[in-house]
Amino acid sequence: MSPPVSLRPEFVELEDFRRSVNRKIWFAVGGLVCVALAALGVAVIALARPIPVVVFDANWQPVLFEDTVRPRVEMANERVDTFTRHFLSKFSLVDSMDVEEDLSEATAMMTPRLRKIFLADEEEIARRRKTEDLNLKGRFEGLQVRLGDFDPGDVDARIYAVAWGAVVVTPKIYNSWAEGEAPEHRQYYYAQIVLQRVPVSRASIHGLQVHHVKTWWFDSAEDLEVHRLQESEG
Repeated sequence: MSPPVSLRPEFVELEDFRRSVNRKIWFAVGGLVCVALAALGVAVIALARPIPVVVFDANWQPVLFEDTVRPRVEMANERVDTFTRHFLSKFSLVDSMDVEEDLSEATAMMTPRLRKIFLADEEEIARRRKTEDLNLKGRFEGLQVRLGDFDPGDVDARIYAVAWGAVVVTPKIYNSWAEGEAPEHRQYYYAQIVLQRVPVSRASIHGLQVHHVKTWWFDSAEDLEVHRLQESEG
């Protein structure tokens, strides 16, 4: 059996020095990793916080909006109701002096898919544009909007709604008729709407777009009520 090999003292010192240097290098690397992770965590927290937005009102007074996240992730019934009523007023009511403007605004509130389908219906677009020469102005009377249940925090949810009421059409310019004496035409109205939640932007300031819409017109309130009952039972 051969005797154990003994290292010379200078080699032992060199090995100890190498190990010491390696430990220091690993400590330095570990410290840098911790610093990098801490910086990344700070960056994530900073990005997660709402970005303040400053606007100026009509009197040039600054208005600060600190919460720019909640409008995207929370949806109140009143917000959906307001959007739905505004869309239906542009989509279903006639205004002979603002046909193109109403058509443009209504299509801007649709999803790209629905907008493409709607604008491809040349007969419907031509029918709407013919009303420019009719001197008519429509308004809703007693319009009611009912929303289906939805999760306010689900940013990918679709929201279902129905609306009904009367539509009254009168001359846009009364000419020789006194105020309140202009002839009017009344029909009854029912609409089904499916809304798609989208990111809040300049183009979709409500955070909503119309994914589907279908309307029915009736000559009497009784016919409307029959249809409503049929829809609720179906």
